[in-house]
Amino acid sequence: MSLLVLGTVALDNVKTPYGERRDLLGGSATHFAMSARLFTKVNLVAVIGKDFPKRHIDFLHRKGINLASLAEGEGKTFRWDGEYKREDMNTALTLATELGVLAGFTPEIAHAHRDTPNIFLANIDPDIQMGLLKILRKPRLVGLDSMNLWINHKRPSLVRLMRKVDLFVANEGEARSLSGEQNLIQAAKTLRRMGPPLVVVKKGEHGVLQRSV
Repeated sequence: MSLLVLGTVALDNVKTPYGERRDLLGGSATHFAMSARLFTKVNLVAVIGKDFPKRHIDFLHRKGINLASLAEGEGKTFRWDGEYKREDMNTALTLATELGVLAGFTPEIAHAHRDTPNIFLANIDPDIQMGLLKILRKPRLVGLDSMNLWINHKRPSLVRLMRKVDLFVANEGEARSLSGEQNLIQAAKTLRRMGPPLVVVKKGEHGVLQRSV
């Protein structure tokens, strides 16, 4: 079995009450791939810039992640600056983002990856997510993640995409924002009615809430 993940591969600058680090390997596709590789073969679809450190590429290779569909664009890698406050370490505060090569990115995947049956659309522009879904030949199980940026600014695209997936993943704030419900049980039910038969609401240190048909 193998799995294909689309999302961001980023350079992160992260500040916490305990210190600050710059140019960390980050991105939604990176984090998902690093977890999924423990269970199956992972093919990563993303774009990086000319400034992306070779040490990060070498690290991903060592972890067994297939990078045949990782593109290199002209320009800078997507960058995220964030902070975690002492009073709520579950919530990441976005200080700045720099899209770089992510702006205008159209996913292209290796020919052999087009028949991958298991797909995860990690957090990225929902129009990019839909673009990948359209070129896949035999998707069997499709998971989807998003964030408040797309919920607030590309809601129609996200809602259309939700009708085509089997699993939707959101944190508490995203679930409430997209569903319009404050109660998480009601939020999960509303999200399920929007298309995906399985909804997982992430609750930070408290785990997850799952609603299925």
